[in-house]
Amino acid sequence: MGVMRGVVDRMGSLLGGLADAVAPGGRRAWEVDVGACALFSAGVRPARTPSDRRVPRLGSGQGPHRSGAEGSATEGQRRDARLALRTRVRDVQAVDRGLAPGSRPVRPAVRTIPCARPARAGTRFAHGARVTPRTALTPLPHPRSSRARTLAGALAALALVSACGADGRTLRVDLRTDYQPGRRFESIRVEVLQPLDDGSLRNLRELTVGADASLDYVAGERVGSLEDFADGLYVVRVSLLDLGDATVAVRAVEARVRGNTTVTAVITLSCDEVECPGVADAEDATVCSGGRCVPSDCRPEQPETCPEPACDADGDCPAASACTEGVCIGGECLVRADDAVCGAEQICDAQLGCLLRPGVDGGPGCPAMELACDDGLDEDCDGLVDCEDPDCAAIACAPMEATEWGSCGGFDEPCGQAGQRTREVTTYACGAGACEAETVTEAEDCSRDTEGDPCRAPTTEDWGGCGGYADACDRTGTRSRTVTSYACAAGACEGSARQESGSCSRTVNDGTSCGSNRACCNGSCTSMTANGSCGACKVNCSAIGLSCRSTGSGGYACYGCTTNAMCRAEYGSSTTCWSPSGTMWCRCQCPIDDTVCADGGCGAGFYCHDAQSSGAPNFCSPNR
Repeated sequence: MGVMRGVVDRMGSLLGGLADAVAPGGRRAWEVDVGACALFSAGVRPARTPSDRRVPRLGSGQGPHRSGAEGSATEGQRRDARLALRTRVRDVQAVDRGLAPGSRPVRPAVRTIPCARPARAGTRFAHGARVTPRTALTPLPHPRSSRARTLAGALAALALVSACGADGRTLRVDLRTDYQPGRRFESIRVEVLQPLDDGSLRNLRELTVGADASLDYVAGERVGSLEDFADGLYVVRVSLLDLGDATVAVRAVEARVRGNTTVTAVITLSCDEVECPGVADAEDATVCSGGRCVPSDCRPEQPETCPEPACDADGDCPAASACTEGVCIGGECLVRADDAVCGAEQICDAQLGCLLRPGVDGGPGCPAMELACDDGLDEDCDGLVDCEDPDCAAIACAPMEATEWGSCGGFDEPCGQAGQRTREVTTYACGAGACEAETVTEAEDCSRDTEGDPCRAPTTEDWGGCGGYADACDRTGTRSRTVTSYACAAGACEGSARQESGSCSRTVNDGTSCGSNRACCNGSCTSMTANGSCGACKVNCSAIGLSCRSTGSGGYACYGCTTNAMCRAEYGSSTTCWSPSGTMWCRCQCPIDDTVCADGGCGAGFYCHDAQSSGAPNFCSPNR
């Protein structure tokens, strides 16, 4: 118990300045209670104070316990003192708590943790990787839970290894750490990441195994054996996790796989709160190992990438507390805790020294308030556990939960690219004697790619005039109009005009003149002296075995008929086969001789010229 008393006094003396500022005249009370609070943030109880040196409670005045108004503090003063010991931390943290970097809650969720001290700052890694710093220290979990986690982690690792093929390289991951399993961490997460050309990292493989308190992690233990990797450069990230899966410490190692490869991640307590690179460090010294900044590819398997060894023997390494010894392994200093150095009801904490085992009654040395509200322990010995204790009002009592992110929305339509997406985040805090849930909506920025997407209906102008005819008889032409289409460009709706062409037509009557002795027939410019169109489109001399000849009076008609019936097959029912001077002509007929009439057997658009009085045969012509 003397060792414990010395630890408490040492912690109290370090915090003496705080005591003077908050409670003048009550320094001794603050020393003891704040020291005990620091011990209990590790999840253990301090040793009982001897009865002849009873420790006064927070706010009870200096020296031995007093009674009466002079030596007592009001309940309000006690409450203010308790609140002064609490550190408010963000409950919504990126990376370690599953939130996307850059996210912001609509209503920030804040939880209060008693006597919390900052965890070590995050470490910046090669290829742009960075672990976000955490500011809350979760009290040490009860060791009993490590067994279940160890079994679950082993089964998960076995399933993952069994699923891999045997054709590629095997990547073996070892862990060397002086963080205590079952006390400082409960499980180990191994991630294998691949550096991409844009500087980002792609997660290729991940497994989580439970921490086994019976293993010697200081000397080094294998935590993963992953198969089926190709030769190349990878980043192996090993994280120590607490019961709530929050990151306690992390180390990323850059490794080039050439054949079967072993990578050892060294995670030391001496790196707690070390930020790399330091002012005097090289730019590539981006990770911490053994309390000093080293390159990201520094690992025991390739010492040539590391600085000079920090030690040659155990004697070169300092102890961290009275129950630890420094050990030199692979040129790095670590500490090894030994419970046997402490009392029968005590355990050795590598950083704080000998502490009471969890569940052992601390008696009068109990702190003035509950130190953790989610561990199932009655730290302040008032018979009330966790949320049952008024000390835990509004303090977190369970890990945060979050839904999947919703779809990205809220864009400036129709081409806006910046939007937001939301999810529901549930935090748990003590209230009315129970662990109560509160759900808030968390939002973060998101984006979409609208480049080239249609953003409004096209606009179309009227058709222009029909044109582009081949000749005077062509009935089919073309026309054009302007069509404007709209698409997103650089976040704005922009129009783009183009010419659209289409076919069109016009009416051209048969018989329309298109040249000397030529006329339009069914859209084509046709000779009126041909056997197939003798004087008119419809008159086909060849069809009745005749030929087209000039009448000598300015026209053309079918020649060589022998009967009226032959001519009427082409000209019509009033046509006759006329034979002056023994020649036989098919002639059209007008109602009155020596006139020009429409049709008369010549068809629409043509005229019959009656030339009987001149002794010439009648003929069809497009001209009147």
